[in-house]
This record gives sequence, C-alpha cells and structure tokens, in this order.
Amino acid sequence: MNTLPRNEAPSSAIVSVSLPGWLHHAVQQAVAADGGEISLTIHRALVPYLRERGFLAQAEAERFELFWRLVNHVVLKAKEIAHDGEFPETITLDAIHMAMKDEWWVKGYQTYIGADIYRTGIAEKGPINREIGFRVKEALGAQVKKDPNGKAVTAKVLGEIIQSYTPLVAAA
Repeated sequence: MNTLPRNEAPSSAIVSVSLPGWLHHAVQQAVAADGGEISLTIHRALVPYLRERGFLAQAEAERFELFWRLVNHVVLKAKEIAHDGEFPETITLDAIHMAMKDEWWVKGYQTYIGADIYRTGIAEKGPINREIGFRVKEALGAQVKKDPNGKAVTAKVLGEIIQSYTPLVAAA
C-alpha cells in the first residue's frame, strides 16, 4: 500500500476526468441525491473502492466514514430543531448539544480529534467543526447572520466543544 502519513499528504488535488454520458448522468443523479456537491459524491464512491483494492489504509477509510457520520448526525439534529423554516440563531450549537446526548457521537468525536472534546487548540477540530457549520447552514437553506455593516457575525462560546459559531437566520 502506498499511502503518505496524513501530515505529508497534499491537502487536496484537482483532477479532471472525462466520463461517458451514461456515467455522467448517473453521477449527476447521485450528486442531486447527496445534496448537490460532486466532490463529496465522488469521495464517497472512491473511498470504499480504494480501501477494497488495498490502496487506502483501512484506518483512513474509517476516519473518512467517521467524519461524515459525526457531521451528518449534527445535521439531522438541526433538522429536528427546525420547523417550517424557523429555527433559533443558535441552531448549530443547539444541534451539537443534541448530538452530544448520544454517547456514540461524543466517543466518535473524541476519537476523530484524538483528544478530550473540550480541549482547545486541536488542529483536527477545525475541519470537522467548519464542516458541521457549513452542512447545517446548507441543510436548512439558512444564511449567516450579518452585522449592520454586512459582515458575518461570530458568536464566541466558553465551556463548549467549539469556541465560536456563526449564528444562522432563515433565508429571506
């Protein structure tokens, strides 16, 4: 198996691929079912394929799958909170609190970041926390709250697994 340690692997690479029409159509259908993001759909298809063929370490595949289980669970909780397009500005933090009631989620988050969930300064927290915020916003069709100057508002929090979040408002 030819894999690089995580800190040596490139963070991302752009790949251009030509697809036959029938395959492109199938990919477009999968993208629509997955929420409209082609790169994520392709990642989800490639990970099991590469793992099964021995080109991707089992641990890396499991880490990818854990990441999305954790993110998707918070999104599900946010959808449970939102009703008829209405939700509190704190919905991202509220959904995290709901997810934390599930022991598997807390253990999974701790496993993913490799440290106590309340510890600050953990590099692994940044990508997953940003993804949670982005996916909650997208799932609800929400917009970020802006100050009078049109700048995105950030709410700081203490004693939480996140240090800040962007309040969300219903799309106008």
